[in-house]
Amino acid sequence: MRATTKVKLQAGAPSNECLASCQSGLDCMNSKMLLNGLPLSEGINQQKIHFETREIKCSGRTDQTFSMETPVLNQKGERVTKKLEGVQIVQQGQLWSKYGCMEESAATSLEAIASTNNLGNLVKGKIFVMLGATSAICPFWQLAKLGAVIACVSRPGKKMQSLIERAKKSTSATLLIPSEQLTDCIDGVGADLLNQTAGIADWICRLGKDKQLVIGNYAYLAGINESLLFFTQFGVQAAIFVLSGEAHVRASAAMDIICEKVCNACPNTGKV
Repeated sequence: MRATTKVKLQAGAPSNECLASCQSGLDCMNSKMLLNGLPLSEGINQQKIHFETREIKCSGRTDQTFSMETPVLNQKGERVTKKLEGVQIVQQGQLWSKYGCMEESAATSLEAIASTNNLGNLVKGKIFVMLGATSAICPFWQLAKLGAVIACVSRPGKKMQSLIERAKKSTSATLLIPSEQLTDCIDGVGADLLNQTAGIADWICRLGKDKQLVIGNYAYLAGINESLLFFTQFGVQAAIFVLSGEAHVRASAAMDIICEKVCNACPNTGKV
């Protein structure tokens, strides 16, 4: 209930006040949480991990038109996916903005993207850093199908391997993946946000020396009370992940510290 009330208050507040509220919470978390007896931001610096870059050029097609998918409930109350294109994207963005779950500037950008005639210009000259690349809420596939250069941060394992194999066949993206050892095998590629935070931050900073970075936080680690809620208001149907558990809090803190370090080292970085 407290989390729901806070979200409603932030959604209805001016954007600068909402951002200040979120930043205050992050600053408190980073100073109060401990790692090896030190504040989180200091404890992470004790990690000594170095990553190399595994580059994979995919050989699939590039999308010529922009589309997006959103979860909705059909008349039977079942969860289905609806594909949006053109004016439908613009209208959906306006509805989200009116409800308060999307900044007005984001809706304006969405309209510009939906109306563009050259999708390649959207991703040209940038590296999109995905913290939690295998997450269901990550826009990996939308960017990959546009031929973007994507730095993928996710734990080694089957989900990462599946993402790579599928992207190689169906997209024209270039994937940059952290790896402790450079080999032809993709079994061990990836990085753990919770246990390799400093190494990930350093790796991303090296990627951003000559390119503009766009970094986004998408990782979430569910606790025992994970649930997916749907709500409808102002004609908008949307889904919210409700998460509980200390692992999710630690992952959020790690991603915030990574973003802070990268933005300080690479001032041209954009956060989403």
